[in-house]
Amino acid sequence: MPIQRQSRNISLTPDLARFVDDRVISGRYCTASEVARAGLRLLQRTEQQDASSSPPEASPLRRRTER
Repeated sequence: MPIQRQSRNISLTPDLARFVDDRVISGRYCTASEVARAGLRLLQRTEQQDASSSPPEASPLRRRTER
């Protein structure tokens, strides 16, 4: 059974857009979506590791968004 995907529109800074384009041009990824998914998987793993090793209030992302 194929994986269902949802489309999302995101805005990137020029530096991040260039980074994504460079990853695709290098041939390591076929599309910008693949680059974004790889980055999100890494963020997901990092946050899961952080959650298991420290209290939620220690997360810099949470502190930034709660202000």
